[in-house]
Amino acid sequence: MRKELEDSLFERYDKILGQVDYREICIGDGWFVLIDTLCWGLQRMTDSGRSPQVRALQVKQKFGELCFYATGTDSLQAGMIHMASMISTRTCEECGAVGQRVEQEGFWRTLCPDHHQEWLKNFRA
Repeated sequence: MRKELEDSLFERYDKILGQVDYREICIGDGWFVLIDTLCWGLQRMTDSGRSPQVRALQVKQKFGELCFYATGTDSLQAGMIHMASMISTRTCEECGAVGQRVEQEGFWRTLCPDHHQEWLKNFRA
């Protein structure tokens, strides 16, 4: 993720993301809105007094899916995180368009058709 997008997430959601390893979110720019929306919802549940404070430990892509590892979640927040992970498998991690999970020689990503073709060209190079 571009540094300016990462920085905006860390600034807005420091209570959630402040403990993330190396202050690095290892995903593509296309999932920015997904993470922003997830963190907004998680923090809103906490601020309203309905849920505990979530603390993310790591945010990354694994096998073409968003992995948001966190502590302090209740069942509703865990469900929100699970739903974001499921949405990520249908969202291009590069641009945010509709995508699908694709595999190339054991590497998995979630990409739209255009970014999939670009990835294949770069993979073969």
